[in-house]
Amino acid sequence: MDIRGSACWMTGAILRPDQYSMLVLRAFSILYFVLVLLASAPAVMAEPLLDSPQFSAVKADPSNPETTYQFAREAMRRGDAISAIGALEYLLQLNPGLDNIRLDLGELYLAGRNPAAAEIYIEQALQAKDIPSIQKLRAQQLLANAKRQQLQHRWSGTVFAGIRYDSNANSSTDLDQIRIGNRLTTNNEKEEEDFSVILSGSATYQYDFQNQAADYLELNAYASAKRHFDLQNEDTISTSANIGPWITLDPTQKFGTTIRPFLSGGIVFLDDDYYLGYGGGGVDIKKTLNNSWRTVVTLSGDWEEYENTAQSGAAENRTGPRYVANASIDHILAPNQSVYVGAKAIYKDADKSFETYKGIGGYAGYSLRYFVPNWYIEMPWSSSINGSIDYNEYNDSDPLLASLKTRQDLSFRVGLGTSVPVSKLVVLRTEVSYTDRDSEFDIYTYDNFSATVGLGVRF
Repeated sequence: MDIRGSACWMTGAILRPDQYSMLVLRAFSILYFVLVLLASAPAVMAEPLLDSPQFSAVKADPSNPETTYQFAREAMRRGDAISAIGALEYLLQLNPGLDNIRLDLGELYLAGRNPAAAEIYIEQALQAKDIPSIQKLRAQQLLANAKRQQLQHRWSGTVFAGIRYDSNANSSTDLDQIRIGNRLTTNNEKEEEDFSVILSGSATYQYDFQNQAADYLELNAYASAKRHFDLQNEDTISTSANIGPWITLDPTQKFGTTIRPFLSGGIVFLDDDYYLGYGGGGVDIKKTLNNSWRTVVTLSGDWEEYENTAQSGAAENRTGPRYVANASIDHILAPNQSVYVGAKAIYKDADKSFETYKGIGGYAGYSLRYFVPNWYIEMPWSSSINGSIDYNEYNDSDPLLASLKTRQDLSFRVGLGTSVPVSKLVVLRTEVSYTDRDSEFDIYTYDNFSATVGLGVRF
């Protein structure tokens, strides 16, 4: 990247009332960068960075802004925030009009748990008149995050209301016989299409412990309801929540590891009957590798207590613990593009052995934000594609089926979604998806196409 290109917006310096503390901060950052140039701080800076071609280029020509910028990018890539900040501060001394550098500094200070400094730099970057739309969006999101991180009590959430169509709303087959409870019976409800009304919401509360590591307690709550036009026996209501603290293992590292031990639980109603209650806990382990790569591992276990209902007469057979191990990798391809991929393993120990299973799965997704020309509001659209595949193998054969074979299911799902901004807080969401499950036994085989449209509100 050429730092002298059009992406480097040219404005004069903008000072805030706390300019003196910022000047001191910049002075220390520049001083550190000079010390690095003199190779007098090997204990602070990782040895591989000192041996990098970017560092050699800076030593050969310290006044060259391009080589200094490339050194800063290399330092950011390696997770050396101090060196990156010092190099970028030095660049601003060489050319105070590089407002894209201010945005990079704001992001670095934000990641380094200094949201007050981040807010100043990001606001300065937003003052540029020729800031590109994508960079402006990135800056606005970083600024909102910087302001939010300075609050001790933080709330956020979303609400969605929409209409959904399912080609197979009851997840049934076209076979003449199906399993109902603990018996095989005539299939009077072969696959049926239907529309439903969907209402869902989520809320997150964070309490900042106000320590150097920026640790905080996080509570997440979710609720959803689905009411069908015709198949009322397929109506569902579910709620769940989890709570636990995010703890940084090494606060001195910009790209470090955070863990979150948590407690979790939830309730599900099927056709207005109590169907499932569960509770347990686990741990999230999040490792940020650099500015664009992050891994998350979640280990959890729950006790699931099922109740028989008119719609599911043998649900109690599934009562027992369920253990899940999940790992994912997130990668930011560009300020407006991201991708993720993950894998999971499940073990369900049910009351009846033919309901006990072990499973593995994988999933991936890609999202893109973009601006549509002449749209009435200057907010980005977003589109995404995602997919998953799961394989489950059951321990014992089903006593109702005349077979010694055990049940094996292979399922996959693919979905496409688009969000269109209606206002700063409201979006129009559309999604289409296709699900297919193939089983060793045809009575468990089905597929379904769905389409959803509705309005989402964030707060």
